[in-house]
Amino acid sequence: MFNTLKEAQAWIESVQKFGPKYDLVRMENASAMLGHPEKKIPMVHVAGTNGKGSTVAFIAHILMAAGYQTGMYISPYIESFNERFMINHQPVSDERLLELINQMFDLNQDYQEKYSEHLSFFELTTLLSFVYFAKENIDIAVIEVGIGGRLDATNIIIPEVSVITSIGFDHMAILGNTLEAIAGEKLGIVKPGIPLVSGVKEPSLIPLFQAKAKANNASFIVTESLDFKPSIPQTFTYQGMDYLTHLLGPHQLSNAACAIEAAQVLSQRGFNVPADAIQKGIQEAFWPGRFEQMGPFILDGAHNINGIESLLASLDAYFNDAPLTIVFGVMADKETGPMQKRLEARAERIIFTQVDHPRALDASLMLERSTHPKASIMPLDEIAKLQEPTIIAGSLYVISAMRRLILEALHA
Repeated sequence: MFNTLKEAQAWIESVQKFGPKYDLVRMENASAMLGHPEKKIPMVHVAGTNGKGSTVAFIAHILMAAGYQTGMYISPYIESFNERFMINHQPVSDERLLELINQMFDLNQDYQEKYSEHLSFFELTTLLSFVYFAKENIDIAVIEVGIGGRLDATNIIIPEVSVITSIGFDHMAILGNTLEAIAGEKLGIVKPGIPLVSGVKEPSLIPLFQAKAKANNASFIVTESLDFKPSIPQTFTYQGMDYLTHLLGPHQLSNAACAIEAAQVLSQRGFNVPADAIQKGIQEAFWPGRFEQMGPFILDGAHNINGIESLLASLDAYFNDAPLTIVFGVMADKETGPMQKRLEARAERIIFTQVDHPRALDASLMLERSTHPKASIMPLDEIAKLQEPTIIAGSLYVISAMRRLILEALHA
C-alpha cells in the first residue's frame, strides 16, 4: 500500500508499459477478478492513427452538453497523470487516484499469485479507468485506444458505437508496415452488431472497412466531406447544420464529423442527444496541444508524418506564407527523418530540442542531418522566452513540458 500519490504514481509508471500482445486473456482474467466493471456502464470506443484525443473530447463534450455524466479515458496526459481519467472533463482527484492505484497494486499482486505473471502499465491504467467510472456510476464513458485496436487493452469493452478516426503510419513495428495492415489492427475494435463510424476515406481501405462491418453485421457510417474555409474560431457546416469550434485545422473538421455521427448513432440507441447539444459540445470542446495558441506560440503534438502533414495544412490555412520559427522535438522510435524534412521546408528558422525522457531523440542528431541554413539547438526553457511567432511540434512529452514553461513565462 502507498501512503502518497507520488509513491503510487512512481510505482505504476515503473511497471512494464505493454505486455506480450498475443490476445486479451490477461485483460479478461483481471477484469473478471474485479467483477467486470467495464460492463456496468455504456461506452464509446475511439481508435485511429491521429485525431483520437480530439474526437474523444468532441464526443465527451457533446454528451456533457446533453446532460450526461461523462467519463474520458485518454493517453498520454499533457499536464498531470490524473488527466488520463476524467469525469465531465475534470481529472480524478489526488485522493481518489491514490485509492485506485492502491487497488491496482493489490490486483497486480493477486494476479501474480494466481497466474504467475504481472499486468502491464497500460492494462492496469485501463482497468483503473473502468473501476473508477463504475464506482462513480457515471452515465457513459468515452474510451481512447492506446495502440492499434485488436489487441489493445481497451478492446474488452462492448461499446455503443465504435469510431476509427484515421489510418496512417505510426507504431509500424507493432501494427505493420502497410496501411492495410494497420487498418486491419484498428478494425479489430469492431464488434458484432455495433455501429462503426469512420473518417477514413482512402479508396484502398474502404473495402476493408465494409467487409469488416458486414462480417460483424454492423452498420458502417463514413463521414461526409467538408468544405474548409479557415477562420478563428473555426466555423463549418455539416449535414446542413452550422458549427463553431475552437479546435483549429482542416483535420479537426474530420474529427468533429466523426463525433457528430457518433452522437447521432447514440441518439438512435436510446440516448437523448439533441442537435443543439451537438452544436454546444462541438463549440465547447477543448484539447491541449492540438494546434493550441499560447501567446506567440502554437503547440501541436504532431509526432508522425500524417500529423505533420495536418499541421502543415493548418499553417498554410491560417498563416499563408508568413515566416515562422518551428521547434521540433520527438521520440527516437519514430520515423523522424521525413517529419524533419517536411518541417524544414516550411520553416524560416528551425530549432531542435529534446525533453528529459529515455526515448527522446538527441537534438544534436537532428542538427547533424539538417540541411536548413538557420538550424540550431535550444533547451526548452530558452524556447519559452521566444517572442516571434513560433510553432512547437512533435512529441506530446515535449508539448507537455513546453506548456508548463510557457504558462510560467506568460504569467511571470
